Amino acid sequence: MRQVALIGLIAALLPGAALAEPCLFQNPDALQLMPKVGTGNIAAKPSPTQIKVGQQFTLVLTVCGEAANVTITAVHAMMPKHGHGINYQARVTSADTQGTYQAEGMLLHMPGQWRLLVDGQRSGKRVRFATEVMVTP
Repeated sequence: MRQVALIGLIAALLPGAALAEPCLFQNPDALQLMPKVGTGNIAAKPSPTQIKVGQQFTLVLTVCGEAANVTITAVHAMMPKHGHGINYQARVTSADTQGTYQAEGMLLHMPGQWRLLVDGQRSGKRVRFATEVMVTP
């Protein structure tokens, strides 16, 4: 997970991504989901902290920087090498704090490399944030 945080830190240091820094420093152990296009990020803190195969977990999501005007609509995951996603749909709710969401009922059913995906809407357009996580048995 440290590798993911390091990737997020490097991305935050790229030109135009300085607005992502507050989430990185407030949540140094959080996963950093980056957009395919644009700047800003989403910090995702799993609970329990370590994601384990076959165990449900919750992601607490904080929208950061230029992503702050994104409304999160869905959270899911896929295994790029296997070409399939998760078996359960996470329930996404908005928390009391503006820009904070919870995705409950996440479950990664196989060990290996997973891509966490967060879909949202910004000015009527779909935007996707992603990061890679390795789940061990």
